[in-house]
Amino acid sequence: MRCCDLPPVALPMAEHARVLDGVLEKWQETHEISQADADERPLLAILDLASDHAGALRALYARRATHGLASAADALLVRFVSHHPNDIWGRCELALRSLQRGDLGGAESQARSAIRLAPLSPQTHGIVGLVLLEQSRGHAAEFHFRRALELSASRDPILLARLGTALRQQSRLNDSREVYAEADAQVPGNFEIVFGWARTEEAAQNFERAAELFEQACRLAPENMAVRISLAELLARIGRREEALEGLAKIEDTSGSALMTRGRILDRMGRHDEAFAAWKQGKAQYVAAGGQTYREGEVAAYLNRLRGFYAAHRLRNLPRAAVAAGEPQPIFIVGFPRSGTTLVEQMLCAHPLIAGGDELPMIHNLAQAAPHLLNSPLSYPEALAELWMGDGQEGLEVLRDQYLRGARHLRAYDPSRPWFTDKMPLNETHLGLIGLVFPASPIIQLVRHPLDVVLSVFSNQLTHGYHCAAKLETAALHFARISELVMSYRAEMALRHLMLRYEDVVTEPEASIRRVSDFIGIDFDERCLRFTENRRYARTASHAQVTEPLYNRSAFRWRKYREQLQPAIQILEPTIKRLGYDI
Repeated sequence: MRCCDLPPVALPMAEHARVLDGVLEKWQETHEISQADADERPLLAILDLASDHAGALRALYARRATHGLASAADALLVRFVSHHPNDIWGRCELALRSLQRGDLGGAESQARSAIRLAPLSPQTHGIVGLVLLEQSRGHAAEFHFRRALELSASRDPILLARLGTALRQQSRLNDSREVYAEADAQVPGNFEIVFGWARTEEAAQNFERAAELFEQACRLAPENMAVRISLAELLARIGRREEALEGLAKIEDTSGSALMTRGRILDRMGRHDEAFAAWKQGKAQYVAAGGQTYREGEVAAYLNRLRGFYAAHRLRNLPRAAVAAGEPQPIFIVGFPRSGTTLVEQMLCAHPLIAGGDELPMIHNLAQAAPHLLNSPLSYPEALAELWMGDGQEGLEVLRDQYLRGARHLRAYDPSRPWFTDKMPLNETHLGLIGLVFPASPIIQLVRHPLDVVLSVFSNQLTHGYHCAAKLETAALHFARISELVMSYRAEMALRHLMLRYEDVVTEPEASIRRVSDFIGIDFDERCLRFTENRRYARTASHAQVTEPLYNRSAFRWRKYREQLQPAIQILEPTIKRLGYDI
């Protein structure tokens, strides 16, 4: 506390601070960082006199990190970087710490700063690539891993393994396999290489080979929960469910992931009471371990502001963006998570005129960046008031072009195809913005029985929707709120909007896809019905399901959980009736 609270008001002159270097050198000569009973008083004395002393900050940070004092270590590292912003080690270390905490924005900011300081460093390129991998930005990650390999003048096996992951994210599964094989030949039995290779073989549907590799990874790292959970999910997928449950029973996972997986396997086995109990316990463990819960007040206020701004009397005075000539155009596939959006995208991108864009962040990013792009002092959506100004008439074209630049950067489309999909969950929150920026683009909204959606959301560890999935009740509440918002958008403005029922897609796929094709304005193509032949890797919780032939076992699954879903039924009953379903 005395270090974290120490205000850096009067820092010593550099030549005075150097006197303290000798104190640090003597301490380092006689102490090990990991030594539990090491006398820290000299380090603290240095920082009392010179709170920016680089060596003392690094030494104390290393001690805190080594002894598992995460918050103290983070505070020291932030202090180090604030005083020494051009230190490459500090930037890289802070990027990695941020990545471990799940702070992807902070990690990217620090990693980019590191690469600006050292553009010819293999380490900085490797860290930027790692951050981009976590954001599923495989193409950009590939660039940085290849650059790191080039700059290091070696075929570092860990860099190769991470390159393999970047290639898998782009559905280049054969290339990914070759890179993993090269890495494994250099360092046989490395956990990261074997685990990554297993996931590539699973994505390629080489299930027996994937199981072998997952089992090898478990032997290499028996305490690693992620690989044991991945193995259990694969075993359940290929019908070895009892074996999967036995493996999960050996896992003590305080985050709840093992329990969530156990619940999904029990559900497939028809053991519904046990499945729901596992999900409930898993969610409780997730929250207890520090997982975020639904930000109810913040959400309600934001959705009210959206409804207030996107009103007919305001929209009459707003322009609409023109179609960008010569550019492929987005098809927005929207819907609550687990409503069938991944299935429909997989079917559509089997069409020769449609490229699979996947979950693209650009609409959310546009909402965040609108105040800056429109030079407005207001936040979104009120920042769109700048469009009423004489010098703001081209603002929507600015937003449109920003979106398309992002799509190009993410390689979301094939220039030879006129359409590409944008399937980010809950993009229906921003239907108003989509309608202004891309008024000619088709919006296909997947609708599924609300209780099926909420049950499926609750059975997965999702963060979409302001962490509404942390509890059954908040998942139901957010579904109802988003449904009301969509109803408001459709009542207040003209949208090129098609509502498609998941239940129709799985029972009458040809009629459904013909309807969608007509809506888009393209000819129906039989390949859309053979979507399992599509080797594209879907990076969502539904990635396994969309490689299987169509099935309807998930339709009206909620009936098996009627008693457990009573709290959700009370919240969702008006929404269920409004969407044409029954209880």
